[in-house]
Amino acid sequence: MEEVLDMSEIETERDVREIATKHLQKRRGFTGHLLVYVLVNAACVVIWLMTGHTGFFWPLFLMVFWGIGVVMNAWDVFFTQEITGEERDALYQKVVELCPRINTYPKPERVVPLFELRRV
Repeated sequence: MEEVLDMSEIETERDVREIATKHLQKRRGFTGHLLVYVLVNAACVVIWLMTGHTGFFWPLFLMVFWGIGVVMNAWDVFFTQEITGEERDALYQKVVELCPRINTYPKPERVVPLFELRRV
């Protein structure tokens, strides 16, 4: 006997799949970013070593400043959470309370493409 799913369960499953797909894409992007970071910095250290490593260790600048970007990317991939519908709705209610006229603006009948916009 087949199990019948209602539409809300299908929507939820679709949402879960989209979130999982997005997270996997972020992880793959981070892995590529980390790989390039390691390879480029290793190449810079090799260049520094081959050019007489008696001076200042200049690859440090690249490692530190690019490393900040890698850490921020890791934070985005592993420590941020998706915004839930309840959080979005609660924030919208706060905005409506602060600016009650926000719901009085007329809704457009259609989305106007940018090429149709003209300065007045």
